[in-house]
Amino acid sequence: MWIGGRHRIRIAPNDATDFEPATIWDRWRTVLQFSERYPSTTLLAEHLQRNTFPDVSGLPDRRGPVAVPIDRWGHLPLPVTAMTAAEVGAVIARHRAGVSPLHTPRRPVIRTSDGTDRSEPIAAPEPASAALDSGYYSSGVDARRRAHTALAGVPDMVDDVEDRIEQLLKRTLDLLGNVETSRG
Repeated sequence: MWIGGRHRIRIAPNDATDFEPATIWDRWRTVLQFSERYPSTTLLAEHLQRNTFPDVSGLPDRRGPVAVPIDRWGHLPLPVTAMTAAEVGAVIARHRAGVSPLHTPRRPVIRTSDGTDRSEPIAAPEPASAALDSGYYSSGVDARRRAHTALAGVPDMVDDVEDRIEQLLKRTLDLLGNVETSRG
């Protein structure tokens, strides 16, 4: 199987065990098209786990990169950016060495007897005791006081930015009004 475009990729039939390369490509293409249409990691994971993707054949062909980075939570970047050859090679090398990147686990979705889905609660971590020194609270209060002083000018800066935005919007509307009157 060949995947064309800017970079030609050849997938030999014996590169993946128990799967046809065309099946692998078709599934990955479905994931990419689904992710472009529905940018929800949770929704994508549910469809992957159940293998119940909606029909994406009617969607326009996706013109983006094939190899895209996925962060530790399973999110694709927005806008979609291509991985470099070195990044793809590093990911493949980590998987072959058995040290693939870890992803934050999701709560398992369980289908109940009445057909509804619910998330299995994650067990609460064991409480940890920490020895606090006598200055713990006073240092926290001092830090808040310093932050309050340092951030005192933020409301004025926000007001200034809002005023500039308002002026730019008014100027843009005036320019658009002049364009429309010159066409009319």
